[in-house]
Amino acid sequence: MHKTRERSGANLAYSPHIPDDLLQRELTEDFVPPLEDISLKTLKALYVHGPMTLYRVSKLLDISFSQAYKYGKKLQQLRLITEVGKGVYAVSAKGCIALYANNILNAASLYNCLSPMWPLKSLGIDLNQLLSFIYVLTRIVKRRKLNLVNATICYFEEAALHVFKFCTDVVYRFGIKNGYKNIVPFISKMLGLNQRIVVDGFRVAFKGISALIPPTIKTDHHYVYAIIIDNTLVPISVLCKNPNCSLYYESLGLACPILRAELREIIENIHEKKMQSITEAELP
Repeated sequence: MHKTRERSGANLAYSPHIPDDLLQRELTEDFVPPLEDISLKTLKALYVHGPMTLYRVSKLLDISFSQAYKYGKKLQQLRLITEVGKGVYAVSAKGCIALYANNILNAASLYNCLSPMWPLKSLGIDLNQLLSFIYVLTRIVKRRKLNLVNATICYFEEAALHVFKFCTDVVYRFGIKNGYKNIVPFISKMLGLNQRIVVDGFRVAFKGISALIPPTIKTDHHYVYAIIIDNTLVPISVLCKNPNCSLYYESLGLACPILRAELREIIENIHEKKMQSITEAELP
């Protein structure tokens, strides 16, 4: 049975609350491009009323069609809206984030805006976890000198891949040689974010990436992405099935003794089967 180490008085499955103004400020600093008033009104109209033509947008906003077309096409070039039918446009995931960054949507509305495009509910991702993920994603994308426009994040798997690649790279370069000790504080310091926000952001990313890149191993308690080094199965990313396991918040689950035992058993079984096949091959 997978035991849970809980900290008294804390629900480890609950993400910390992130104030809207804090995250919005982060998004508007070298991430979300400045948008003109008509562009923001166009985005809002598409969110509130759903997919529509630019002609319909012009009527709702009481502007000329030429203006609606000009700003609509600019939004499409920025990938903030997408064409979902002939001449029919809808807000993209990037458009939802832009609306939130400009304080037109609050956090709950951002969740609702993203839900049709990102499988948040089916993956069990709550509002605070989403905000943690976006915070982590923004910091990582900025480190790569990218922004909302040129970063590939329209699909949830694309957004999750940015975070997943960053995490696995740091774990491979710094975590393995140190026995995964202090990996969470190390990454937290790199990103300049609270450790709980970092861990929750990574957990969301690992959920998202599993549809794109299946885990190397599935055990009774973990989904594991691993590589082989010197005949040893070395985990570089783990998603613990127990949301209340404090070891996940201490080392991203990488130092979990249960995981270590599971991986040892897998290697022993592989070695045993290999030796058995060799023996059978030598029989007359």
